[in-house]
Amino acid sequence: MQNKEISVLLMISNGHILERLSDFALNRYRLKHVTNLEEGRALARSSVPDIIFIHSVLLQHVSWDICTVLRNNEVTSHIPIILITTGGLGRHEPALCHADVALSVPFSKKELILAIQKVLSLKVQLMKRYPIFYKSDNAFTREQAYLSQVLEQLLET
Repeated sequence: MQNKEISVLLMISNGHILERLSDFALNRYRLKHVTNLEEGRALARSSVPDIIFIHSVLLQHVSWDICTVLRNNEVTSHIPIILITTGGLGRHEPALCHADVALSVPFSKKELILAIQKVLSLKVQLMKRYPIFYKSDNAFTREQAYLSQVLEQLLET
């Protein structure tokens, strides 16, 4: 996928985590990055990314309101959220954020790929429910196939 068909919004203030994600995703996805939630909320509404990553440290400074707002907004409610947590993952943390996937730091390339595959699968399932939006050959199914190949290569090494 050379033309970066999938867009990703990164709401991350931690430089190390941002670097890890960018190393993997920079050449594959259209990345937009913000370091605060208000800017992230506005960008999510205006650009409607395909996937949102939220670093839980940002959420500790405010309430979990951003996730509720994203889920309750007609424009952003369908966007999968990957919650990145540092330290121990609180039992209810992903549920409070309405996250589709939780990823704990430090995470491996394999864990990142599995998280992305899961949210892409959710996107495809949603598209199938509304046939007007679904084509069997779409950016999400192509990316799932690519990520499966990458996982196979990782497992061989």
